[in-house]
Amino acid sequence: MAYFIKSFSIYLLLSVSIIILLAILFFFGKLNLIECLLIWILSIILNFLLFKNDILFFHNLNKDLSLKIKSFKTDKIPKSTYNNFINTNYFNILGNKLSAVEKNYQDKLIEFDYEIKQNSFLIDSLPVAIITFNKNFNIKKANRVAIEILGKDIINTDIRQIFRQPEILELIDKASKGDIKDEKLLVEIFGLPPQFWSFQIFLFSKTHINKNYITQDFDEAIGSVLMTNHTLEKSLEKTRSDFVANVSHELRTPLTSILGYTETLMTKSGDDQKLRNKFLRVIEKQTKRMTRLISDQLSLAKIETEEHKIPSKSVNLKLVISEVLDFLSKEIESLNISVVKEVNKNSKNIRGNKEEIFQVILNLVENAIRYSGKESTITVKLDIAKTKPNGLSINSWPAMCLEIKDNGPGIDKAHIGRLTERFYRVDASRSKEIGGTGLGLAIVKHIVNRHRGLLIIESELKVGSKFSIYLKNYKK
Repeated sequence: MAYFIKSFSIYLLLSVSIIILLAILFFFGKLNLIECLLIWILSIILNFLLFKNDILFFHNLNKDLSLKIKSFKTDKIPKSTYNNFINTNYFNILGNKLSAVEKNYQDKLIEFDYEIKQNSFLIDSLPVAIITFNKNFNIKKANRVAIEILGKDIINTDIRQIFRQPEILELIDKASKGDIKDEKLLVEIFGLPPQFWSFQIFLFSKTHINKNYITQDFDEAIGSVLMTNHTLEKSLEKTRSDFVANVSHELRTPLTSILGYTETLMTKSGDDQKLRNKFLRVIEKQTKRMTRLISDQLSLAKIETEEHKIPSKSVNLKLVISEVLDFLSKEIESLNISVVKEVNKNSKNIRGNKEEIFQVILNLVENAIRYSGKESTITVKLDIAKTKPNGLSINSWPAMCLEIKDNGPGIDKAHIGRLTERFYRVDASRSKEIGGTGLGLAIVKHIVNRHRGLLIIESELKVGSKFSIYLKNYKK
């Protein structure tokens, strides 16, 4: 209907000159009213036959341009349609030129679109986090690494609300004033586990950003933040120093003991068969302790090195619990320990690394066995976590809760906060007597941290201890 009304109005406009001529002839009595009407209607019909294709051309052109504008607003590339209506009487040349322009325009758009997608793919493939921000310091774009680190909701968030370190805020402040040089910071920007990233700001200018440019009233990005992960280098550096300090300190006692007994055996006292056998048993025990120390320290070093990488495989906790209890079955039977297994049939798989989860459960059950002693009871419980505990990240929820409980002597509350420290022992003499290295709970803590889970320790003297671990459910 709209097309018909517009077309008719154009035909009327084209017949204005005929109407004026007919009015003059009617005024001088050359034509009567009926003749004038017939001639006017005939002129409209002739205009329709002569210009219908041209009017249709402009109508389709207007419609097509409107569709293209809508496509651009939705970030889509419009399709070419000019070739569908170039057969006009007086506008063939215009139609052909428009079609040629449209074809070149389409080719360029496709080329630009391909380049944009290729550049986006390359940027997302980089192992660095890249963020762009506007003059108000709201984040406009972020690549895959930045979104994985900072979350999906960072777009349009003030960059100063994400980074709270004074050094970074100072660098951002310099950028806001256009007073910035090529500076690079190395800062710890996350808590558990700690991650170290270098932080750089680049402004979109050949030299330094113009202050007038910053104050312009538009929402374009004026700069970018480049973040590079240096966690691995820092972890390796810390691991090397900790390994040397801890191992040298912890190995000194067994090595001194072995050396002393060996020197004694090399004297005349070594001729005594009973004394020799006694000393050899001590040497054997200290050697095994050294082996466990080195093995645990290497395991801990490996875990710390990879702590910033989140495991992503599916792990069946029910199966791992059964494997751990089977592995320790002889020790459990020899001490006449009762193991109560409470596993929810509807338990979900968790996101993690099976070997590391096996080590966590093994260390906790072994501790329960060693410190509870003969004829004790150990409870291993697995259930779907009902409420999110304080300290567990929202990104690690929903989760499964694994509990390992014993009825041993318990631990004084003064010691609970330090139990996961390296080589920390509540009772050093007893720990060494039963073969503990002082690294078991440190290994547990770092594995749980790597899985972005939570370890909660509860204990009461003469009642027992409970170790609760929350681990995120697996999702494809």
